[in-house]
Amino acid sequence: MVLVKKGTFMMGSSEDEVGRFQDEDFHEVTIENDFWIGKFPVTQREYEDVMDFNPSRSVGKNKPVDNVTWDDAISYCEKLTSSTGYIHRLPTEEEWEFATRGGNKSKGYLYSGSDNIDDVAWYNCDDVHNVGLKKPNELGIYDMSGNIWEWCLDQYPSFRILRGGGWYSNATFCRSAYRNWNPMLVSWFKYGFRIVKEL
Repeated sequence: MVLVKKGTFMMGSSEDEVGRFQDEDFHEVTIENDFWIGKFPVTQREYEDVMDFNPSRSVGKNKPVDNVTWDDAISYCEKLTSSTGYIHRLPTEEEWEFATRGGNKSKGYLYSGSDNIDDVAWYNCDDVHNVGLKKPNELGIYDMSGNIWEWCLDQYPSFRILRGGGWYSNATFCRSAYRNWNPMLVSWFKYGFRIVKEL
């Protein structure tokens, strides 16, 4: 996991950002506590070690787990919390965007770690890829743009937030500011997650 130090940042996108959507208005957000976040999305090996099965359509131990609902992700966090004694959970949307932008080391990139999406993301592909094959962002976190959509803790308004874009997405959906949402009981082979550990 990677330590993300608390700080203040501008969440969302400017009006001239290419691909911008209406729900991305710039606003200042303060992350009040340090937190640990997964260096990679949860892999199929990690998920199976905790849950004793692998729900993924595209099987590969080092690929992100896919085909999970928001409830599945919560169950994983609860079991990991119970077995380790440390609180594990999904990131809030604000934590997720702060981390994807590089936290206090941010260079203001459009995607997580670069303005050139090919450096950091699997997108417009035929399948999900093993984690960690593209370049990391400023904090050393991988695959926050592209590869697999990631569930967040937040509701919007009755749905649950997903961030980051996926292997099949175009570049617009892989931007750090892009927001997506779906009902918590929807499982799809394009949905996975990344975890936070509280200090």
